[in-house]
Amino acid sequence: MFFNFLTFYIKQLLKSRVYIGTHLFVILMLIIRMILNEKESHYNNFGNFVGDMTLIIHAAFLIFIVCFYIFLSNEYRYGSEQFFAGSVKISVLKLIALFVNHFIILTIFTALQIIIVLTYFYFKDIKFSGFYLETAVYIFYYWFAPSILAFFIGILLALYFGRKHITYAIIIGIWLIIGPMNTEFFYNFFVSLHPGDIGHLLYLYPLNNSDVYRDIIGYNINFSSFLAFLIWILFICSLITAILIKGSHNKKVKLASLFISLSFIIVALSILPYAIKEKIPAFNYNKILEEAKYSQNRTPDIQDELLSYDIRNYKISIHRKDKVKATVEVDLDLWKEDSEQIAFSLYHSMKVNNVKNKKGDRIKFSQQGDFVFIHEPTDPLIFEYTMEDSALLPASKKYLFLPSYINWVPKKSNSPQLILDQPIEEDRIIVSGQEPADYELEITGIDNYYTNLPNKGKNTYSGKQVNGVTLIAGAIQKERMEDILLIYPQSWPDVKEGWNHYYAALKETHNYLNNMFNLGKDRIPDEIVFLTPYLKYSSFLTSDHLFIHHNTLYELGAAVHEIPEMYIPGILWSDVQTGNMDPGLIEAFNELLNDFLYEEIEYDTDIYYRSMIGLQPLDATIRYEDIHALGIDAFYENYSNMSKQEKKNFLISWYENFTSIEDWDEATSFMERFLKENR
Repeated sequence: MFFNFLTFYIKQLLKSRVYIGTHLFVILMLIIRMILNEKESHYNNFGNFVGDMTLIIHAAFLIFIVCFYIFLSNEYRYGSEQFFAGSVKISVLKLIALFVNHFIILTIFTALQIIIVLTYFYFKDIKFSGFYLETAVYIFYYWFAPSILAFFIGILLALYFGRKHITYAIIIGIWLIIGPMNTEFFYNFFVSLHPGDIGHLLYLYPLNNSDVYRDIIGYNINFSSFLAFLIWILFICSLITAILIKGSHNKKVKLASLFISLSFIIVALSILPYAIKEKIPAFNYNKILEEAKYSQNRTPDIQDELLSYDIRNYKISIHRKDKVKATVEVDLDLWKEDSEQIAFSLYHSMKVNNVKNKKGDRIKFSQQGDFVFIHEPTDPLIFEYTMEDSALLPASKKYLFLPSYINWVPKKSNSPQLILDQPIEEDRIIVSGQEPADYELEITGIDNYYTNLPNKGKNTYSGKQVNGVTLIAGAIQKERMEDILLIYPQSWPDVKEGWNHYYAALKETHNYLNNMFNLGKDRIPDEIVFLTPYLKYSSFLTSDHLFIHHNTLYELGAAVHEIPEMYIPGILWSDVQTGNMDPGLIEAFNELLNDFLYEEIEYDTDIYYRSMIGLQPLDATIRYEDIHALGIDAFYENYSNMSKQEKKNFLISWYENFTSIEDWDEATSFMERFLKENR
């Protein structure tokens, strides 16, 4: 009997123009999206390619709900009683047969979509890596699963409402509330959710469908979202089973159906705690702001006496299983033998479990904000802590981002790592002063990773560093281009084609800035990390490796015009204490210098990058309420009227005196003095 139902429904589905047409529509739109990408010059944003299809999946979700609602409700146009005139068993077999056919057809078309996408990636010279498998998993999560959920919603509405016209209004409501675009429609609701909130049951899809992939982390795939899908399906199955009871006059069948219905509910409740867990923090834009507020507000003032020590060396052991754990032995030179308390800077996502002495005895400590306070310290100190996943320092069993410019091991510093830039409501990283120390690093449980320390054996690294240690693991790949080691995302095409052009422009920019400001940085490091888990143009330059946070949509060869904006922070500000400087002045300086470099260096790209309206105080307009009252517009106008040589001399002089210029009054006075002295 079941086989007969399978045969019947497969014929019905294959004859349905709407049902098959929807599958073909998705494939057609997928191919059109690929064609549009080809027309977008030098497209490089392949990680977010599948996210761009969300609107189409959202439309398909609605069509499938309506399709199955009409399909089933037609069988009992005059009421569910006629549909269930026979046994409940027959009704169940019908529904299962219909679901199995939908599942099979959906699987075939989804597999075809996966093949098309992966083939497209292959012909775009993206190397085989975990990126291909993750793409297939993403499509399963966010293309396949909604269509399964749509089936159960359509069946439930058909059984409960029949052919009532009000059903279509209910379908639209469900489509908006639980469809693949719901995170776009109710963005403010979803970003405000906390771990454990029941609202996570609606949080089934990525928060931003144009940002579904991040360097290092990979796709925004949350197992908790899959469990939320499962809970909805179990809950709907429970309701369907309860409705089926109405069609039976057999007491045993009713009891069995009730038992099955309750079983669905019990299973759903048992997995509920896992379905309402927090999603990946890096994809929630509010999380980085929350972390900045936490660092700034929870960090107490650090007095000089709390920093009465020097650090000679580190022995770091990193172990990753379910979570990333660290054991760090810090060899100290205590200035006072009887120090009552000292403080270490350690980003607050590093949750300290124990601090011990060399004998293994526990030492009293407290953790506040971005600092750990040690009571009655000894030499050495052994810190044991767990790295929690965070927006600034993503850390999990799949990925790990520990850059040298953030204190992920205990450091000597007196400022928080992250603050909230109130006027523009953005986070701001504070790079603390670095001191030379010897480092030993041992890594276990991590396969694909990069560190700037020299290799001394299997999973063992050591060396002397001034700027600290970087450790990165996850969706990365490495490529050696002559003497340069590149570390870049798995989602990028082969970088060989555009690398020489990009590196030539980077080197020209580096040399020009180095000579212009007499920086003494004669060469670009041999290791360059093209990774940015947060969406900002920035860079951090150390003696042995360069971080390029290049949030570009273009391949490297076409993105040369973005080098000045990206590279100025790295070469000029990486080793400068900027915590007490006016960020608005730094932004203005960078903006003027960026414009000056465009005049001095020709960045060969097909992309038009010069402003048609001339130099404008764009960042200042966002930061300040009245740029006229502060004299910023006049400041920019005076700069624009300078000759090229005057601009160069002014920027050099401003940079040399930057620490003595605290606000815009002093900046405008400085410009006035410069103009008087040079004209």
